[in-house]
Amino acid sequence: SVGFKIINKLNNIVYMEKRDKLTYKKVEATDCELLYKLLKQREFNISHKIFPDYENHRIFVRDNPYLKWYIIYLFGQALGTFYIQYDNSIGININNPSKSIINEVFDYILKNFSSKIYPSKNKSSTKVMKIH
Repeated sequence: SVGFKIINKLNNIVYMEKRDKLTYKKVEATDCELLYKLLKQREFNISHKIFPDYENHRIFVRDNPYLKWYIIYLFGQALGTFYIQYDNSIGININNPSKSIINEVFDYILKNFSSKIYPSKNKSSTKVMKIH
């Protein structure tokens, strides 16, 4: 089942869906130019009202305000990013994502980070997902 995910088994029939070839790279300060390009491609921006200039973006990337921050690649091409904040909220920034890509990113996050992320003592974690 390499490259496929089992989605259902019924009457000795296995239903599978093709998985996209996603890879992930932890964000580093040297990724600033690529991240700025991805930021400019976004249709929706909830983190800022005025689009940042490159220098402010560079400072933001250098200061990395996230617990985890990764670039998502599809067949070697940068597709978007995801981040996990200190309050356990997750942001996924991909233009025109398919349901299978979103599922694959969530699977990656759960597989690789769920044991490393702990709920705040003062707040319970919530799961909210918006796809534009």
